[in-house]
Amino acid sequence: KDLGLRRRGKHYYCPGCQPDDFKGPELVIKDGRFECFCCGVIGDVVGLVKLARQCDLEEAISWLEQEIK
Repeated sequence: KDLGLRRRGKHYYCPGCQPDDFKGPELVIKDGRFECFCCGVIGDVVGLVKLARQCDLEEAISWLEQEIK
């Protein structure tokens, strides 16, 4: 939610490949991992933060630290 990902049902719109009003959301988040069935990107929580916030590893970890405080 805090990443600003748009959702429809159980799927999200991929911040890496799906522009607004794309035909349907293709990103699934489950068990601390994510996968986009449109562009094929796969990763963990840190990877999703990097993708959604368009930042590097250090910035993603810093953002996550602030979120859990």
